Amino acid sequence: MLLGDGAGSFAVRFEGDVRTDRELFCVALGDFDGDGRQDVASAKQNVVIILRGDGLGGLSKETDFAIGTQSADIAVGDFNGDGKQDLVTADFANNTASVLRNGARATPIIRGLSPARGHIGATVTLTGWHFGAKRSGSGVRFGAKTATRYVSWSATKIKVKVPKGTAKGKVKVTVKTAAGRSAAKGFKRL
Repeated sequence: MLLGDGAGSFAVRFEGDVRTDRELFCVALGDFDGDGRQDVASAKQNVVIILRGDGLGGLSKETDFAIGTQSADIAVGDFNGDGKQDLVTADFANNTASVLRNGARATPIIRGLSPARGHIGATVTLTGWHFGAKRSGSGVRFGAKTATRYVSWSATKIKVKVPKGTAKGKVKVTVKTAAGRSAAKGFKRL
């Protein structure tokens, strides 16, 4: 990162570089969290990596959002007209584009599921984004069964009981909100 000096030159290389776990091929700039500071987004394989700006020339540790399978390019735009900057990535493996909508109407994303195996009635914690502050009409599905018992629900964490009737073996867990359904995460029903 080179910081502009306001006179057409750049300051000496900034020493606060943020290291990521991945190679970064491309970057896009935007205020993705609405705090008035520039953030950095990059696409690599099946994730978009967001590095939040601190307004002083530094960047936070990365936050990942799941997307297509082989994304290698990224662009910024307001694709749903809500005034928030969204992201689009090019997926070269299957010739598609993935849109990551910003804000409350964004499709839910499951980042993690713990434990990844369990019996009927076990409590499973889902972590991610865009679950909504309250459950309202939203829900979690374990394969063909929708959960009915929830321990807690927040925008980034859901604690839910594995519902009766969930098929034995591997099932796909998804979160459905008014904005859409998440990509599935695997769970093994014992």
